[in-house]
Amino acid sequence: MSGVRWNKLGNLLVREALITGEERDRGMALLSKEPGLRFGEALLKLGLIDLAGLRHALIRQAKVTIYSLILYPEGRYQIYAGDGSLPPEESVSLEITALIREASHHRTEWTAIRKSLPNLSTSLKFCPDGRTKLEKVSLSPQQDETLTRIDGNRTINKICLESSMMDYEVYRFLCLMVKAGVLQ
Repeated sequence: MSGVRWNKLGNLLVREALITGEERDRGMALLSKEPGLRFGEALLKLGLIDLAGLRHALIRQAKVTIYSLILYPEGRYQIYAGDGSLPPEESVSLEITALIREASHHRTEWTAIRKSLPNLSTSLKFCPDGRTKLEKVSLSPQQDETLTRIDGNRTINKICLESSMMDYEVYRFLCLMVKAGVLQ
């Protein structure tokens, strides 16, 4: 499971143009050699990212995780605390008032997502002409990969676990695909 979690952070760093796909893979390779290492530590150790860039991505990751918790509060969530050895300069903090203010701007979007995807146990399938509609659009590799998991049986929760995209990104993407008549 932790490999998936690091892959999600790695893909976020690639999409934010903070590292390349090759650098992500080098970080993942170091993790396999040093299992106790965290992904960000591996990138820092290899000199592939600076602390400011890593902190930027971790803040983004924290925000979308909190958005997921707000959007689907009925799920089961676990936060794994480390051993407390995280140096203060590597910690990430979010200012709650600013986060709530920013989150309030997403209410309309969240309403649309919940209408299209009522809960995490929802299973989606392609509309009869859904695959044809996809021929007219350009999708990212992560979006393509996520769509390969749509089979009418997998739940949104399972798709999120298997996807390299952050959960909130999966919700937004699947909602757009439902609205576009690609998925039902």
